Amino acid sequence: MLDSVKILTNVCGINLFDQSDVPAVVRQDMANDLYFRLWQSDRKERFVPAYGATLTITFPRSYSVGSSSSTAPAADQSFVVSASSPFVDTITSSPNGDTVIVPQDRSLWKVSLTQQQSNLVAGGGVLMTLTEGAKVTKIFLPSVIQKLPSSGV
Repeated sequence: MLDSVKILTNVCGINLFDQSDVPAVVRQDMANDLYFRLWQSDRKERFVPAYGATLTITFPRSYSVGSSSSTAPAADQSFVVSASSPFVDTITSSPNGDTVIVPQDRSLWKVSLTQQQSNLVAGGGVLMTLTEGAKVTKIFLPSVIQKLPSSGV
């Protein structure tokens, strides 16, 4: 059962990354890519959702008054970003020539924040919504984002 995520850092490829339990870092004034691995704690292994699954992440806004890192952000104090599979194979099938994009590992997800979104993000928790056909799983992850000033790089 999906109940958590692992934060991925130093991501270079499908099997080239570090897995961490520390919060993902979002630097303000710059675009940020965050990588996650869906996780099932009861089995101590990755969670692989059904083919065609979608994942959205609801981030709290930094100006949210009274928001807490231990509760899911309210709809008017948040914004939603769609995640994608960072490693895919593109296959052109024949004879009809349809192109199919196939994720190499459906447990790995990436969310890209624009500079504007990075400035809006508050540190703390996020709400992840995984949709697998008619099945919708929502998990709130407290204290998964750490907001830092820009690195000046």
